[in-house]
This record gives sequence, C-alpha cells and structure tokens, in this order.
Amino acid sequence: VTVTGAILWRGGRLCGPGTIAGLVTIESGKILYGQDSVHFAGGIYVQAAGSGTLQSDSGVFYLDAPVQRVSNIASIKQVIHFGCENALDPAQSLSIGAGYGKYGAWNLHGFNQRCGTISCASTGDNEGATYFTSDGPATLTINNQTSDTTLYGNFKGQLSFDYASSSGKKFTLAGGANDMTGKITVRSGTVAITAKTVFSALSGLDLLGTGKFEIPAGMIFEIDSACVDGTALAPTTAFAGPFVAAAGKGVVATFDYFTDAPPAKPSVDMIDSRCAIRLFGSSRTFTRPVKYSGTVRRTCI
Repeated sequence: VTVTGAILWRGGRLCGPGTIAGLVTIESGKILYGQDSVHFAGGIYVQAAGSGTLQSDSGVFYLDAPVQRVSNIASIKQVIHFGCENALDPAQSLSIGAGYGKYGAWNLHGFNQRCGTISCASTGDNEGATYFTSDGPATLTINNQTSDTTLYGNFKGQLSFDYASSSGKKFTLAGGANDMTGKITVRSGTVAITAKTVFSALSGLDLLGTGKFEIPAGMIFEIDSACVDGTALAPTTAFAGPFVAAAGKGVVATFDYFTDAPPAKPSVDMIDSRCAIRLFGSSRTFTRPVKYSGTVRRTCI
C-alpha cells in the first residue's frame, strides 16, 4: 500500500506493510510506533522540536527521507534501515533496546549518517541482534556523545565509525564479533574496548585532536601500522606507556613494537598486568587490530 498524501500523526501504531510518500508530521509529545514494515519516503517532522519520538518495536522502519526535530529514534527488537544520505539531524539521539527487548539494529546501506548521541539498553544478552552495519561503504558519525555508553553489540559490514565528545565521554565497544571493514576515527573523548572485543577486519585507527583509544589492562592489541594526528609512527622507537603524541592526545596504553615477526610464545613482559599495543614493521598505511587471546598472533593480510 502506498499513501500519497501527508499525514498528521496523533499517536498509536502505524501499520504496514507500505510506503508513505508524503510528509509525516508528529504532534508534539507523541510517539509513532511501528507495525510491520513502513517506508517513510516523504520524511518525518515533529511540530515542536525535540518533543516527538519514533519507535520501531513491532515493525521495520525504512528512513528514505530526512527525519527532523525528533527527540529520539529507538530501535527495539527490530532493524531500522536508511535509504538516503544524512537522514538525521546532526544532534539526533538514537537508542537501542528497552526493558522489554534489549536489542536492536541499524543498517546504513551505504549512506553516511550522523547523530548527536547513542544509548544502548542491552546488557549483552542478545549481542548477535545488536549491531550497526552497512552493505556499502558508509560512515556512522557521533557528533557529540553526552554520556558514557557501552554498545553491547557489534560494528559490521562496510562500516566506518567517527566519534567525538566535547565533554570527554567514553564510548565502549563490547562486542566479540566486530567484522567492520572500515576504520575508527576518534576526534575527542574516548573509544574503549573490553577484554572480549574482537575486530577481525578493521582497516584503520585514527586518533585526531584530543581523541583517545583505550584498551584494558592485560590485553595486547596488535596492529600493522599506526597514525596519530595524521603522522605515521615508524617502528623505530619503543615508547613507554602511556603513549601520548602531544598534550591530551594519543593512546591510553603502553605502546610497544616489534620490527620482526613476534615470538612464538609471549614473554613475561607481554603477559603482565599492563595493557599494550604492538606495532609491527610495515609499509602499509592502514591498521588492522586483532584481539590478543593468549598467544601473540598477526592478522594475515
């Protein structure tokens, strides 16, 4: 079913499947709930800025046109799909999960998206269904995270992640099956990983401005090459941690390196309580981190 005209939404569930070609205007303070699958081809607008909510909990949303002035867009037990470039306001709040369904997902489908903040209600009980992905190259940008947040899910597909937090908040990636092929860029604040976090195909890690990348004590994060503020770090100097390129910049970790292949067994200094990043000599301009799992290993490229 295709609805060609505009809709004034006053509450309740919007049932599908179908396409709304005209603009959907949400009354101030109302929530638009989904049912089945709905394509929003004409965009979504809230009468009073920051007072309406879009919530996908029983239906799949396809955001094929800009969404404006919405206080929060929630993916709960469903996947929200993007069908146009920068469909969201730059300060848009996104959330994943709720008390009755602690998971949700987003697919960028090759369209770059930016938002203000992301929150996640999941506790890791359904990690496989909690993710951001893209089936074409696309960047998810957080412009200004305002609270410490843990994503109990994964970054997947051809996704890149660009993070900033002017108040220095931390965004923790707790997923154990990240297979994103893009890169992570941290401009301010901190992107952190946990002891179970794995990246199997990451192509870059860029630390810009006051951005930091944090790894837990006892974990070794292996990379082929690294750049800080656009400058490649050659494997010619051993840095005692924490490595900092300049005031407020760098990696929250001990920074070590090898110029040759790693030893067959971890040495004592490699398995103590420190955290470490090991830089292997390489002419490559990208990085490919992998999780340390008890034996030193490199990703084959």
